[in-house]
Amino acid sequence: MKKIIDHIFELNRFLKIFIQILFDGFLISLSFILSWYLRLDQKFYLYANEIWTYLIFLLPITLAAFYKLSFY
Repeated sequence: MKKIIDHIFELNRFLKIFIQILFDGFLISLSFILSWYLRLDQKFYLYANEIWTYLIFLLPITLAAFYKLSFY
């Protein structure tokens, strides 16, 4: 485990930021889907194209805003 942590700390800055952006994108997508599930209490929304359209537009805008606000 220490070897993996040391390897992560040795990565260059841009690769670390890329990993953070990927992980944030995954968490944003997961929270978006789970919020719809909690709100509707059903899974039929997974088949609605509008939900995926919202997510496709939401994800890049949110990640760009995070990057622009220097969260990374």
